[in-house]
Amino acid sequence: MTNALETDRQTNSLRRLVLSLRVPVGIIALVALSLSAWVNIASMRGVDVEFTWPNVWLLHYALIPTIMIAVLTASAVAGQKRLGLRNFLTLVPAWALAVLVVALVYALATFLVFTPASGAGDPLIQDGRFFFNDHGIMREVTEDQFHLQRSVSLRLYSGVWIYLYLFSAIYLLGARRS
Repeated sequence: MTNALETDRQTNSLRRLVLSLRVPVGIIALVALSLSAWVNIASMRGVDVEFTWPNVWLLHYALIPTIMIAVLTASAVAGQKRLGLRNFLTLVPAWALAVLVVALVYALATFLVFTPASGAGDPLIQDGRFFFNDHGIMREVTEDQFHLQRSVSLRLYSGVWIYLYLFSAIYLLGARRS
């Protein structure tokens, strides 16, 4: 009986912690969503955002904790430890699900269209010269080719970032008990 009470108390403490993080992390998700959209738009124009903002990859690394807290928030709002897909989807309004579907289609289309274009290899700079490294095979390229390749790569990633940060923001700020 004592173990059950202790487990219950720990679960309630975790639920309170997750719900207290909901709004601050939701705001972070909205800011990251805006930055991801900015990166995506800039990369559509062929801009190498990583050249001017090397920390752009922080958007990538911040995804995991943001998504994790969003999923835990959904469980806390629903009051269940395990949430089925149907119950998970009922936590947000239909218009939000429609926006998520559109963002998912965009992310998948971007992925399908630009994955082949990103296959030139990893862009890197050595001794002031520009290269693509394709599985250990180094090919020297012009500076313009180098920056274009990085913009294609960021467009691919930022399309996924947009979807995942939108998902997080919707569940963190909009999830309601069904």
